[in-house]
Amino acid sequence: IATKVVNNYLAMCLNQLNAEVFTLGAKLGLDTKALFEVVTSSLSSNDHLKLYWPTKALKGDIEPGFALDLAFKDLSIGVGAAKEAGSPAHVGSAAREAIGDEEFYWLERSYLSY
Repeated sequence: IATKVVNNYLAMCLNQLNAEVFTLGAKLGLDTKALFEVVTSSLSSNDHLKLYWPTKALKGDIEPGFALDLAFKDLSIGVGAAKEAGSPAHVGSAAREAIGDEEFYWLERSYLSY
C-alpha cells in the first residue's frame, strides 16, 4: 500500500504542476502547442502530460479525469505519511492546497487552448 501512496502522491503533484506551467505559459503569451512540444521533448516531460493532455486538456476538456476530492484525499494521505516518516512534503502540501481550492484549480485550466 505504501507504493500506491507514493505513486498517487507523485501523480497528483505532477497533474497540478502541469496545469500551473501551462497556465503560466498562456499568461506569458506563449503558444500552447509550441510549449507542449518543448516541454515534452525535454527533461521536464512526464507521461501524464504526453499521454493525456493532447486528448483532454489541450482539446478543451477541462473536466477532471479523477475526482478532485479523491485527489485531495490521496495527497492528504501522502503528506501524512511523509510527516510520519520524517520526510519533507513541501510540494505535496502545496499541491494539496491548490487542489483543495477548486476555484483556483478550475481557473488554471480555463486558460488552456491548443
